[in-house]
Amino acid sequence: MLPKMASEGSAEYAASYRDKLHRAIVVGTVCGVLLSRFCLRSSLLEFVFAAAFVAVELLPAILPFGAGFAWLGSSPRVQRALDMYKLT
Repeated sequence: MLPKMASEGSAEYAASYRDKLHRAIVVGTVCGVLLSRFCLRSSLLEFVFAAAFVAVELLPAILPFGAGFAWLGSSPRVQRALDMYKLT
């Protein structure tokens, strides 16, 4: 019973962590668009942030079979980067 509860807690923590990470990336891209538009006045930088926003927000909804963030999160490189980030 205890291992089952631990795995459920781990899955819930991972889902919450991914949700917070996604939200932070979306806020960062929106702030980047606004900053590059009104403060820096750089069309290229604005385009880069807008493309990043579209990639983060719309691509998971468009991907077939509802893969969403799972295809990125299952990559060994991404897992290693997330593990290193959690340690810091």
